[in-house]
Amino acid sequence: MKLRRSSKFVSGGISMFELVIVLAIGAILMGFVVRGYYSFFHQNRLNEAVENIVNMLQKARNRTLSSYDETGTGASHCVHFDPAPTNKVSLFQFNSSDSTCSIQVDSLNYYELSSPVEIVSVTGLGALQSVVFQRISGDATTNGVLDLAASASIVVRSSWDNSQRTITISPTGVIQVE
Repeated sequence: MKLRRSSKFVSGGISMFELVIVLAIGAILMGFVVRGYYSFFHQNRLNEAVENIVNMLQKARNRTLSSYDETGTGASHCVHFDPAPTNKVSLFQFNSSDSTCSIQVDSLNYYELSSPVEIVSVTGLGALQSVVFQRISGDATTNGVLDLAASASIVVRSSWDNSQRTITISPTGVIQVE
Protein backbone atom coordinates (compact mmCIF):
# COMPACT_ATOMS: atom_id res chain seq x y z
CA MET A 1 0.00 0.00 0.00
CA LYS A 2 1.30 3.30 -1.02
CA LEU A 3 0.86 6.35 1.23
CA ARG A 4 -0.50 9.42 -0.38
CA ARG A 5 0.71 12.81 0.54
CA SER A 6 -1.97 15.25 1.36
CA SER A 7 -1.78 18.60 -0.31
CA LYS A 8 -3.32 20.28 2.70
CA PHE A 9 -1.04 22.01 5.20
CA VAL A 10 -1.23 20.34 8.57
CA SER A 11 0.12 22.22 11.56
CA GLY A 12 1.32 20.58 14.72
CA GLY A 13 1.25 23.78 16.88
CA ILE A 14 2.23 27.41 16.82
CA SER A 15 5.45 28.69 15.36
CA MET A 16 8.10 30.67 17.20
CA PHE A 17 7.28 33.72 15.08
CA GLU A 18 3.63 33.68 16.17
CA LEU A 19 4.67 33.33 19.80
CA VAL A 20 7.03 36.33 19.58
CA ILE A 21 4.30 38.47 17.97
CA VAL A 22 1.77 37.60 20.70
CA LEU A 23 4.30 38.33 23.47
CA ALA A 24 5.27 41.67 21.87
CA ILE A 25 1.63 42.77 21.62
CA GLY A 26 1.07 41.71 25.25
CA ALA A 27 4.13 43.68 26.41
CA ILE A 28 2.97 46.81 24.57
CA LEU A 29 -0.51 46.57 26.09
CA MET A 30 0.98 45.99 29.55
CA GLY A 31 3.12 49.11 29.11
CA PHE A 32 0.00 51.20 28.47
CA VAL A 33 -1.75 49.72 31.50
CA VAL A 34 1.23 50.37 33.82
CA ARG A 35 1.67 53.92 32.51
CA GLY A 36 -2.05 54.61 33.06
CA TYR A 37 -1.88 53.20 36.58
CA TYR A 38 1.11 55.36 37.52
CA SER A 39 -0.53 58.44 36.02
CA PHE A 40 -3.70 57.77 38.01
CA PHE A 41 -1.69 57.06 41.18
CA HIS A 42 0.34 60.28 40.98
CA GLN A 43 -2.69 62.40 40.06
CA ASN A 44 -4.42 61.01 43.15
CA ARG A 45 -1.41 61.96 45.30
CA LEU A 46 -1.51 65.51 43.91
CA ASN A 47 -5.26 65.81 44.54
CA GLU A 48 -4.84 64.42 48.08
CA ALA A 49 -2.09 66.94 48.87
CA VAL A 50 -4.17 69.86 47.59
CA GLU A 51 -7.19 68.66 49.56
CA ASN A 52 -5.12 68.39 52.76
CA ILE A 53 -3.69 71.90 52.30
CA VAL A 54 -7.18 73.34 51.70
CA ASN A 55 -8.44 71.50 54.80
CA MET A 56 -5.59 73.00 56.84
CA LEU A 57 -6.48 76.51 55.59
CA GLN A 58 -10.17 75.98 56.34
CA LYS A 59 -9.33 74.63 59.79
CA ALA A 60 -7.28 77.75 60.58
CA ARG A 61 -10.04 80.04 59.33
CA ASN A 62 -12.75 78.13 61.22
CA ARG A 63 -10.74 78.15 64.46
CA THR A 64 -10.21 81.89 64.09
CA LEU A 65 -13.88 82.60 63.42
CA SER A 66 -14.99 80.40 66.33
CA SER A 67 -12.44 82.08 68.66
CA TYR A 68 -10.83 78.72 69.40
CA ASP A 69 -7.75 78.78 71.64
CA GLU A 70 -6.48 77.38 74.91
CA THR A 71 -7.55 80.38 77.02
CA GLY A 72 -11.03 80.73 75.56
CA THR A 73 -10.48 84.38 74.68
CA GLY A 74 -9.97 83.72 70.99
CA ALA A 75 -6.99 84.13 68.75
CA SER A 76 -6.15 84.40 65.09
CA HIS A 77 -4.73 81.28 63.50
CA CYS A 78 -2.28 81.05 60.67
CA VAL A 79 -0.94 78.52 58.21
CA HIS A 80 2.76 78.53 57.39
CA PHE A 81 4.12 77.10 54.12
CA ASP A 82 7.59 75.59 53.80
CA PRO A 83 8.20 74.96 50.08
CA ALA A 84 10.56 72.30 48.69
CA PRO A 85 12.68 70.61 49.95
CA THR A 86 10.79 70.63 53.28
CA ASN A 87 7.30 70.58 51.70
CA LYS A 88 5.48 71.10 54.98
CA VAL A 89 2.30 73.00 55.86
CA SER A 90 1.76 73.88 59.53
CA LEU A 91 -1.15 75.32 61.53
CA PHE A 92 -0.22 77.80 64.26
CA GLN A 93 -1.90 80.24 66.59
CA PHE A 94 -0.90 83.77 65.66
CA ASN A 95 1.30 85.54 68.20
CA SER A 96 0.15 89.17 68.02
CA SER A 97 2.95 90.45 70.27
CA ASP A 98 5.66 89.78 67.68
CA SER A 99 3.47 89.29 64.57
CA THR A 100 4.59 85.73 63.90
CA CYS A 101 3.05 82.33 63.59
CA SER A 102 4.97 80.97 66.53
CA ILE A 103 2.56 79.31 68.92
CA GLN A 104 2.05 75.76 67.76
CA VAL A 105 -1.53 74.63 68.30
CA ASP A 106 -0.58 70.98 68.74
CA SER A 107 1.82 68.54 67.18
CA LEU A 108 -0.82 66.99 64.92
CA ASN A 109 -1.52 70.17 62.97
CA TYR A 110 1.01 69.86 60.21
CA TYR A 111 1.06 68.09 56.90
CA GLU A 112 4.13 66.93 55.00
CA LEU A 113 3.71 66.41 51.29
CA SER A 114 5.01 63.06 50.11
CA SER A 115 7.19 62.62 47.06
CA PRO A 116 6.70 63.29 44.14
CA VAL A 117 4.31 66.08 45.20
CA GLU A 118 5.91 69.38 46.19
CA ILE A 119 5.09 73.02 46.90
CA VAL A 120 6.62 74.88 43.97
CA SER A 121 5.81 78.47 44.83
CA VAL A 122 4.09 80.59 47.44
CA THR A 123 3.25 84.08 46.15
CA GLY A 124 1.52 87.02 47.77
CA LEU A 125 2.23 85.96 51.35
CA GLY A 126 5.37 87.99 51.97
CA ALA A 127 8.67 86.83 53.39
CA LEU A 128 7.03 84.87 56.23
CA GLN A 129 5.14 82.67 53.75
CA SER A 130 2.21 82.50 56.15
CA VAL A 131 -1.44 83.40 55.88
CA VAL A 132 -3.17 84.75 58.99
CA PHE A 133 -6.95 84.76 59.31
CA GLN A 134 -8.49 87.72 61.17
CA ARG A 135 -10.88 87.26 64.06
CA ILE A 136 -14.53 88.12 63.44
CA SER A 137 -14.15 88.74 59.68
CA GLY A 138 -12.03 85.76 58.61
CA ASP A 139 -10.08 88.01 56.23
CA ALA A 140 -6.70 86.71 55.08
CA THR A 141 -3.56 88.68 55.89
CA THR A 142 0.17 88.04 55.91
CA ASN A 143 1.18 89.53 59.25
CA GLY A 144 -1.99 90.13 61.24
CA VAL A 145 -2.88 93.48 59.72
CA LEU A 146 -5.04 93.94 56.66
CA ASP A 147 -2.28 93.96 54.06
CA LEU A 148 -3.28 91.28 51.57
CA ALA A 149 -4.23 93.57 48.69
CA ALA A 150 -4.37 90.84 46.07
CA SER A 151 -4.96 87.13 46.20
CA ALA A 152 -2.21 84.84 47.42
CA SER A 153 -1.46 81.59 45.65
CA ILE A 154 0.23 78.32 46.46
CA VAL A 155 1.28 76.12 43.53
CA VAL A 156 1.51 72.39 44.22
CA ARG A 157 3.10 70.16 41.56
CA SER A 158 3.66 66.50 40.91
CA SER A 159 7.26 66.17 39.75
CA TRP A 160 6.40 62.86 38.10
CA ASP A 161 4.41 64.39 35.24
CA ASN A 162 4.69 68.13 36.06
CA SER A 163 0.93 68.49 36.53
CA GLN A 164 0.08 71.20 39.00
CA ARG A 165 -2.80 72.72 40.94
CA THR A 166 -3.04 76.25 42.30
CA ILE A 167 -4.67 77.13 45.61
CA THR A 168 -5.80 80.77 45.72
CA ILE A 169 -6.64 82.67 48.90
CA SER A 170 -8.56 85.92 48.40
CA PRO A 171 -8.20 88.91 50.77
CA THR A 172 -11.62 87.99 52.19
CA GLY A 173 -10.36 84.52 53.14
CA VAL A 174 -12.13 82.58 50.39
CA ILE A 175 -10.10 79.55 49.29
CA GLN A 176 -10.30 78.29 45.70
CA VAL A 177 -8.53 75.50 43.83
CA GLU A 178 -7.71 75.71 40.15
